[in-house]
Amino acid sequence: MSGAGDMIEELSLMKQLKDAGVFKLGSFILQSGQITPIYIDLRVLFTSPKELKLTAKCICSLMETRGLKYDYIVGVPYAALPLSTIIADQLEKPMLLRRKEVKSYGTKKLIEGNYETGKRALVIEDVVTSGKSILETVISLRNEGLICDEAICVLDREQGGPENLLAEGVTLYSLVGMNKVLDFLIDIGTITPKKKDDILYQLTLPPPSTIEKVEYNDDWSLTSRRDSTSNALNKKLLEIMNKVSICFYSLHLFTFRDLVLDMGTYTWRKLADIGYTVNLQLTKGPFKIASWAQIVSIHAFSGQSVLNILRKVVNQPESKLIGCLLVVEMSSEGAFTNSKEYLNAALDLAKNNRDIVSGFTCQKRCANIPGFLYWTAGVHMDAIGDGIGQNWRTIENAISIDGNDIVIVGRAVTGVADVNTQIRRYRDAAWESFINRQQNH
Repeated sequence: MSGAGDMIEELSLMKQLKDAGVFKLGSFILQSGQITPIYIDLRVLFTSPKELKLTAKCICSLMETRGLKYDYIVGVPYAALPLSTIIADQLEKPMLLRRKEVKSYGTKKLIEGNYETGKRALVIEDVVTSGKSILETVISLRNEGLICDEAICVLDREQGGPENLLAEGVTLYSLVGMNKVLDFLIDIGTITPKKKDDILYQLTLPPPSTIEKVEYNDDWSLTSRRDSTSNALNKKLLEIMNKVSICFYSLHLFTFRDLVLDMGTYTWRKLADIGYTVNLQLTKGPFKIASWAQIVSIHAFSGQSVLNILRKVVNQPESKLIGCLLVVEMSSEGAFTNSKEYLNAALDLAKNNRDIVSGFTCQKRCANIPGFLYWTAGVHMDAIGDGIGQNWRTIENAISIDGNDIVIVGRAVTGVADVNTQIRRYRDAAWESFINRQQNH
């Protein structure tokens, strides 16, 4: 934005965004894994219609000032959709919807809406860091024959987004940049100039590298992994997975009052204690976990002694327990398990106990070892969080991008009226993401 009038409008916008709680100071983790001392939460505008309309008005003004040419408005899913809808309404322009993943029902389209190839699409985003989300949308639009070489956002975090997009033939325009936001916060006494310098320095730091780079080859096919693994449980699981099926039921057992068990089950217990206590949890008490569960999750920080106990329980004649998953990452915000030291120790523990360690519960595939299975929670196709520390991402992200094999779905299924339809929906989406991963790598 430029000019005296634009500067006044820009200042008014930042004041209203501040009052709405958009600018958050503290310690936050971005999608890239980078830790940031400032978070721009434009989702709060969903419940602040006045501020949302002002933001849309400012973007419309910027579009006019820059003389942008477009036939369709397209919001980056999903945070930018409300903003894009208002912009399209104010400009009386048609809007297209890009899905994050193709549905297994209906029209099965990635781009929803009526459009003509050769026409121009303008992408709208709320906050830009690396520009990755915009580029994903641009590629989807270009694949449909649309021209897409310009995008506009509310805030540019000034962490390489415009440069990355320009390298792909996309020019990015923004209402405000991070420096202007920090200067505004200095002017109103929220931060000091030194704090601004500290924030800008932290924004230059690379994301922590706690997970190995995922590499794919033919050995990652389900059939190859089934034939080569020495773990009996994984042979069974991979056989089931190859049939496009639900491979296990996961139970938070201690949330049930009455339960009759007659199924292959996995208890989401996350055992974390000394060997003696874990033995009691598995074999004694009201639940006698080993008498019905085939697999349990265990926190790796309990060490080798717990796996020694687990092996003894597995070998008992009356035990149905076959193995365990090691918890190496959690989807809850700020979890202490998500560190490089913990991950490396957990991997060593797993490698030394392959007969009973089936794999891991993790956010991203944590090792390039096809003999293990990589389970992940924190998956939801219709929400991004629950407001009390739980973070969710899509099945496409969990499998295609993060490299996991099995998604663990909880409230996304149990919280709907038609559970059977929802289960099939998630099963089909998971299989489709897995096939896409195999084809693209």
